[in-house]
Amino acid sequence: MKELYENIGRALQVPPAHIYAIATVESQGEFEIGGGKITILLERHWVYKLSVRKFGRTRANRFAKLYPDICNRVSGGYGKYRDQYNRLAKTIKYVDKEVAHQATSFGAYQIMGFNFKDAGYHSATGMAKAYHDDPMVAQVESFMMFLTNYKHGRALTALQRGDFHAFAKLYNGPTYKKNRYAVRIKAAVRNYA
Repeated sequence: MKELYENIGRALQVPPAHIYAIATVESQGEFEIGGGKITILLERHWVYKLSVRKFGRTRANRFAKLYPDICNRVSGGYGKYRDQYNRLAKTIKYVDKEVAHQATSFGAYQIMGFNFKDAGYHSATGMAKAYHDDPMVAQVESFMMFLTNYKHGRALTALQRGDFHAFAKLYNGPTYKKNRYAVRIKAAVRNYA
């Protein structure tokens, strides 16, 4: 894996320790978890937001009332990692396939499905399929593309400067402080050997 982080770092002009740190914090560095699966996390508050956009508030509220574990105004309620594929399947069945994939973060770098365009895909469903078909290559390529494209490359620039607070704010959103992303990335960088 060290060689992989070095190659990604060289391509992005980022120290390999930074690449390692992001994967470690986001997924414990796991590109695959076995059985043809990758690390995923369904975000129920995103299912709700995306349902409002696609179907309107009335229908989203109905989903939330019937299935609060997968569609909710409030974040959290993730359950165990081993339950994520069941939660994704339930969301596909009862809400919508593309909404389900857009509301899920995928792979070692936990890229949210709604970022599919910046990651180089035509849909979140297509991104998920690529990640499962060729986990290592698809995840690395889309991570590099995502960093280059997202917010006009500002996350990549922050990472190149070693500004972990700016990077975490862009990459993880406004709750990055609450979840201590910058602190955890900095600690993982120090652990890189």
